[in-house]
Amino acid sequence: MEKRCSKCGETKPGEEFGTHPATRDKLGIWCRACRKAYRSARYHSMTPEQYTQTLFENNQRRADPKFRIQAAHAQRERRRNLTPEQHAKELETNRRYKKKLRDEAFTHYGNGILECLWCAEDDIEVLTLDHVDNDGKKHRRDEDNANGRYFYGYLKKHGWPKLPRLQLICTNCNIAKVKNNGVLPPWRKDKYRKSTNEILTFPLSDYAKKEIAHG
Repeated sequence: MEKRCSKCGETKPGEEFGTHPATRDKLGIWCRACRKAYRSARYHSMTPEQYTQTLFENNQRRADPKFRIQAAHAQRERRRNLTPEQHAKELETNRRYKKKLRDEAFTHYGNGILECLWCAEDDIEVLTLDHVDNDGKKHRRDEDNANGRYFYGYLKKHGWPKLPRLQLICTNCNIAKVKNNGVLPPWRKDKYRKSTNEILTFPLSDYAKKEIAHG
């Protein structure tokens, strides 16, 4: 399926257009390139006060339950009309974007070092962000989108906030911290930290001694 962009006048494939629930073919009237150029020009022409006001109005509109229901319905309808190739392409695009957000968050809160702060584990697939002061539950309750798949996007949107304090650790250390009453237990084996060329040696904590004693 092809469509003519009413902005630039070019005829392009359907996947080059965004979605719009009000049109007959459920596609927008402008191509993605034209919409991107328009938004960029509009953003750079706004003063900080105008931008803040626009964000406030958009957030209020999105908080309306009717808007959320309509948006969810439009999203379902759009996905039903996708071809298998378009669906696979969208999944891959979303996967790359989420990975990019994750890497940006890890780089920021790891101070440029992509490894566990505690044990020096450098496999990025097992790293995670941990709330230093164990206030993650309160953070997720008080802030919208500060959890799950929206978390990294939330952090970037708010300019990588310093509070609550976050640290980059691996999943093993994160679980060990939970079991050790919110304190990182120094029970891991010696590990070589590549970033500083040093051997990390941790004495056994009381928690570790109990774990070893119980097999």
